[in-house]
Amino acid sequence: MSESYKPVGIQRKDSAREESTEKEQIPINAPVSYYDIQEIQERYLTHDSVYLCLQTNLIKLIDLIKPKAILELGFGGSQTAVKVAEQYKGVKITIVNTNKPMTDMATKIANEKGLTNITIKYIEKEQLNNFIQESLKDYDLTYMLYNFHHIPDDNIRKKEKGDFLSNIYDNMRSDSFFCIADDFLPENCKETELKKDKSLETLYELRKKETESATFWNYLKGVGDEDIRKATEEAENSKIREHQAYIKVRNRNGEFLIKKSWLVNKAQEENFSVLINYDVNSVGDAILLFQK
Repeated sequence: MSESYKPVGIQRKDSAREESTEKEQIPINAPVSYYDIQEIQERYLTHDSVYLCLQTNLIKLIDLIKPKAILELGFGGSQTAVKVAEQYKGVKITIVNTNKPMTDMATKIANEKGLTNITIKYIEKEQLNNFIQESLKDYDLTYMLYNFHHIPDDNIRKKEKGDFLSNIYDNMRSDSFFCIADDFLPENCKETELKKDKSLETLYELRKKETESATFWNYLKGVGDEDIRKATEEAENSKIREHQAYIKVRNRNGEFLIKKSWLVNKAQEENFSVLINYDVNSVGDAILLFQK
C-alpha cells in the first residue's frame, strides 16, 4: 500500500527559491521514488536500521501473540511477510496491496521461495474498505508496517485516518489484535507549519545520520577497497532517500505523518485497548498494539 493513497492535491511550493533549494540538496542521479519496487526494497529497506528495528520487533510480537492467521495491510516489498512465512510455517498469512507492481513482485518472491502459507491479494483502492468489512474477522492479528502514514488527511481533523481506524475496529473479531508500526511526528512540532518546524528538521537530520551509518555497517561484506566503496555508496544513497522522505513529509506529499498522541487518543475513542505504545528507537519510529 506504499502507493495506495495519493495526496489530496498537489502541494504548491512557497517560492521558486525553496523549490530550487530542495532540488539542489538531492543529487540528480538520486532515486526518484522512496519505494521504487524491488531495487529500493532490496538495497535500502533490508539494510536500513529504522525499518529493520520496526520489522524485528513486529516479528517479536508475532512470536509472543502466536496468531494462527495474520493479515498485513500494505506490504511494500513483502520482506516482512516473507520472513514471517518462512519462520512460522504453520501460520496462515494474507497480504494485500492496492499497488499491482508490488503485488506482482511479492508473488514472484513467494513462488521463488516455495512458500505455501502466504496468500497475496491485489485489491483496487476503492474496494479496500469492503475487503476489511468482509474478511477482517478471519484474522487473529492485522498489522501495518510503514503504511498507516500513507493514508491522506487534512492535517487538522484527520478524518480519513479516523474513518480507517473505525472500520478496523468495527470489523475485528473480539480479542484480536491490530498493530501499527510506523514513523511519527515529534510531539512538539507544529503540524500546520511543518515546512518551518525545527523539531521536524532536527529529527530528520538524526534519521539521515542513523540510516547512513547503519546501512554502511549492514552492507559491509569485507574490508577490501571494493567492499568499502560499495558500503559507502549504499550508505550515501540511504541518506539521500531519507532526505527525500523529509521533503515529502514537510510538504505533505504522499507522506502524511501524525503524532503518536493523536493515534492513541483516537484509538481509545474507538474503544481499542492500547496494549503497547513504545518507541523502537530515538528517531521517531514506534510500535502500537491495540486489541478489541
